[in-house]
Amino acid sequence: RKRFPHPLIVVDPVDPRRNAAAAVRIESLCKFITASKLLLKKPSKVFFDPPEPKTLTSEEFSKRVSSRDLDLVAVVFGPVEAVPDVVWGQLYRSLDSLKSLLENWGFKVYRARVWTDEKTATVLLFELEKSILTRFRLHRGPPVFSEEFWRFMDKYLGSSSVASGPWVEGDRLMVEVERRFKDAAILLRSCLENDGGASVGVRGKVAEAVKRGFRVLRNLELWEVLKSNDRFNRYMSEFLDGLPTWLKSWVEEHSKGE
Repeated sequence: RKRFPHPLIVVDPVDPRRNAAAAVRIESLCKFITASKLLLKKPSKVFFDPPEPKTLTSEEFSKRVSSRDLDLVAVVFGPVEAVPDVVWGQLYRSLDSLKSLLENWGFKVYRARVWTDEKTATVLLFELEKSILTRFRLHRGPPVFSEEFWRFMDKYLGSSSVASGPWVEGDRLMVEVERRFKDAAILLRSCLENDGGASVGVRGKVAEAVKRGFRVLRNLELWEVLKSNDRFNRYMSEFLDGLPTWLKSWVEEHSKGE
């Protein structure tokens, strides 16, 4: 375990210093564990031959997206030119970096996912509580008896970026300041347009693909990709369900048997 900091360890029989399962993410392992537990509880063929997700029409997609009080924001670009092991590893690390970027700027990320057919299109998909935030945010300063008191006052007292304050709340200084980025789509475009996102943690091969051209799409704008890519359409159908098709089918079978 000290040598291999990975969720699943399969020591390479040829090279004992190498973990052959290093590419397996904790999320994938936990999905396997979940499926295994359900299979043991009630065996079913759907675990081995799951049905395809249904294809969404424009009307169905519009209805399902509009009925949710959440926002979808996606970075769409071409294929990443590398072998699959490198592609997926760099995509997941890039996704994590952009998720952290969004969170650091105040956006609440519910889900972050990667999709690619490895040939024509790649999508980094984010489900946000809101993709457009209020103009101002509350900033919590130091306690009034802290050594940081004057640094905070010098920075914010009379500043043009301050909408209100500073004031004292409890033992701390507080201000309302204007957000630099209140729109998640604008934030992502700004961070990707110059170097493909390399400066914010997008990995090398992925950044190269982004630099060749990308789009940031929000909510119903994603139909542009769904209508031309059946595989992504089916992926989004399952994503919006929130249930993998094998689990959905297992639940239906289990309900009939009761």
